[in-house]
Amino acid sequence: MTDPESNVLHAVLVAAMRPIATMLLKFGVGYREFSGACKIAFVEVAGEKFGVQGRLASISRVALMTGLSRKEVRNVRESRASLAVVESELTHFPAEVLRLWFTDARYRDPRGIPKPLLWDKDSGSFAELVRNCGSTLSPVAMRDELLRVGAIHQDASGALFPLRRYFIADAARDRLIEGIQFGIRPLALTVAKNVSSSIGLGSLRFQRVVDSYSIPLERREALEVELTARLRQFSEELDDLLSEAGELSKSEDNSAVGIGLFYFEDYDSQSGR
Repeated sequence: MTDPESNVLHAVLVAAMRPIATMLLKFGVGYREFSGACKIAFVEVAGEKFGVQGRLASISRVALMTGLSRKEVRNVRESRASLAVVESELTHFPAEVLRLWFTDARYRDPRGIPKPLLWDKDSGSFAELVRNCGSTLSPVAMRDELLRVGAIHQDASGALFPLRRYFIADAARDRLIEGIQFGIRPLALTVAKNVSSSIGLGSLRFQRVVDSYSIPLERREALEVELTARLRQFSEELDDLLSEAGELSKSEDNSAVGIGLFYFEDYDSQSGR
């Protein structure tokens, strides 16, 4: 007999995958490529999270847990090791440059407004700002990228001015990558934490969707404008709070912390996993 709970989980997975399939297909990412990424994730998580005494789980155990053959598990491990895969950065450095510019006292005037920055003269320069973000990009490349997407302006004297607080990619494919990496992934981290068998109700991380299915069609546009304005203001207040907490820390043992309408922690943000 089919387990009713399994049927519900299957239906929910399909429903959740539909918008993901929509955005991937739009950019030519088919099932095989998506399936390949899923296979790597399942093999790596099963090996890393379910080994004994901190050791990598055996190929046989990973195969048993994932439903893959031992040959497939072995192939994934060997290909990952031989290719020396470079993981994508889990810090979005252009966004981090803008965030620091708007929140760090070194780059703001007494009114709290971000200052125009000279290129590389004394302290408080644009080059120093980029270096303080830990970016692997050169200050020149960072400036060019921020100029390209219209996030900053450079006047005739060479001074740089921020035009907006948040980095918004101008290419749809870049927005897809950012949406998966900084939208879907953080929410998935919170869901994974909250379904852990070892966590009690009092320790669940905040995760909410505030919605209504009875909004008149004629009110949607105005409501979107109002809600977006409130969310933007709220997000900037929280951005200031997180920036202040980060400035006070002298520890090198850090993790990423943030919210959507959920709270997440990303202990893997330094390792790329």
